[in-house]
This record gives sequence, C-alpha cells and structure tokens, in this order.
Amino acid sequence: MVTISCPGNRVIINGTSDVTTIEAKCISDQVFQTNQQQIHFNLLNCQDNPREAVRYTRNKCNEGGHEVQIGYDLDRGRSISQIRICFDDVKLTPIYSQYILKGSIAYRRNGVPNPYFRDTGFYTTSRDISELYRRNNERRVINTLVGLHPGSEKYIRSNGELFINRGHLAAKGDFVYVFEQLATFNYVNTAPQWASFNGGNWNEVEISVRSYASRINQDLEIYTGVYGVTSLPHEVHGRYVELYLDLNNVVPVPLIFWKIVHNPSTGQGIVIVGINNPYVPDLSGSIICPDVSAKVTWFNAKLKKDQRNIELGYIYACDVHDFKRTVYNSPYLNTHSLLL
Repeated sequence: MVTISCPGNRVIINGTSDVTTIEAKCISDQVFQTNQQQIHFNLLNCQDNPREAVRYTRNKCNEGGHEVQIGYDLDRGRSISQIRICFDDVKLTPIYSQYILKGSIAYRRNGVPNPYFRDTGFYTTSRDISELYRRNNERRVINTLVGLHPGSEKYIRSNGELFINRGHLAAKGDFVYVFEQLATFNYVNTAPQWASFNGGNWNEVEISVRSYASRINQDLEIYTGVYGVTSLPHEVHGRYVELYLDLNNVVPVPLIFWKIVHNPSTGQGIVIVGINNPYVPDLSGSIICPDVSAKVTWFNAKLKKDQRNIELGYIYACDVHDFKRTVYNSPYLNTHSLLL
C-alpha cells in the first residue's frame, strides 16, 4: 500500500479536492488503485505546498537535550520525519540535526525563494528571536559583553559580511522538493553563524558534500551541529568573554560548526569542522582533533583554495572517533574508515 498525503492541505484528484490522505495500491508505474477508482499519477496534486509540523518528540538526546522533529502529520496519529534535532532548551540552541541527503540531490528544485524564519515556541528569549538577529541588537549585546561603547562597529559592521547570521544546520539546498526546502526555515534548525563564514567556506562545504553524494549516487546520513561558545577579549581587563545574542546568556554564538558525513552502505565517515570566529587570533583552542583534510579528495576547488582563510571560516576535517573524544555529545556512529 502507498499513502498519498498533502499535510496541512488537501489532495487534488483530477481537479477535485476532498481529502488530505489517500491509501492506494500501486497498479503500475504511474497508476494507483484506491477503494473508489484508479488514479493516474499525473492527475494527483496538492492544493498547496505540504506544511511541516515542528514539535518535541518524547525522546531525549545527548547530555540533557530533547529531540525535536521537523516532519509532516498524516492521519490517525501518523507522521513522517524530515529532520531530527537535538535541542538544548536551557541554553536555547540546537546541539545537532540529523537527516538524509539523497543521492538524487542534483535534481533538487532550484530558485526557491527564501521565506521568513519561523519560531514555533522553542525560544523563551528576552525579546523575539528574530529581533536578536538584527544587527543593531547584535552590536549592542556583543559590545556590552566585551566592554565597548554600544555603537562601536569594531565587531558588528553596518556594511559587509562581518555580522551574525542565522546559520542553517540542515541546509535548504540539501533537500529535493520545495516543501522540504521551506521546512528548513525554522529557528530551531539554526545557530548564530558569522555571515562571512555562512556565505563563505561553510557554503562551500555544503556544496562539496552535495556534489559528492550526487557523484556516487548514494544516500548519505548527515549530522550537522555546533560546539562550544565563541569568545572575544574584553576591552578593559583583556580576559576572553563568551558571546551570546541575549544578555541572559542564552542563544550562544558557537565556537565551531561541524558536519558528520556518513555513508551507511560502506561504514565510512568523516567530520568537517569550521571555526565560527572571523577575529580569532589563535587557532589552537579551536583545533580539537587531528586534521585529515589533506586526504579528502571531494572538496571543491574554491574550498581547497580558501579553507585556511579565517574570515571565510577556517576548515579542517577529523576522524569521527577522534572528534567524539572532545565533542562527547555528538552522536555515536560505528564508522570503520575515513570517507575520503
């Protein structure tokens, strides 16, 4: 049996809309049999893009996190998952996301306009989460933390890419269909990421992973997460202070973004790590596992050229097990060799 559903709206059959979910049997490549009629696939449509449901599951995840599912409600209490997120509801930050990157990703829909990000009740911040990402707020909060005048542009600039953006964990471009891409625009699937890094080397990491999945035509399991808190020196006493977008010390600016790329069919895996601080003076505290990136054959040319550029985001790669020795709240994967 096949379930045909348009979550959040209705299934249209030959121009008529009366149900949200249909149970059918596949008769041939393009024809389905329901209780009432045979339906050709070309006559099926949705009234609108399926709408995602974002909610806590009953599952806990690593180190006190709680699992959030971005998925789709069917009927009779059934749902399907697109993205699973381990969320820290104390610090108000995702720990990691998990999803499947399809080997058919080269056929994804291009040119889908970006919607506004949505919050469905996960952020109990001092002001609306969208307000925290306004440059004026970022400047005010970070300058307060580091002892600068509230209007100083030393770190958060009015022009250019030196400000903090909403950094996707599960990337929009990692999904084939329009509704899947739109579902990534939930704040629970983001963490504060410097814009120069977001549109720089991290974007090239995402492009490289998609190209690799397409080239080998295999589905890959992807975990994307954050670790630590970025810090900058205080103007008065010189000690480093951690950065948050809320002065209540929630919504931290991560020290690093990381991405585990796992091929379940071969047991191979690797972690790509990017440093989320364009002002870092010393990389030693951010290199948390032995770098094996020189062995990776599938980084694209732009990433290979710029991967040591600090403003664009310094990139390195690690063995999954070496990485987990430091990032203990990353998922356990039984990988046996590097994905090179």
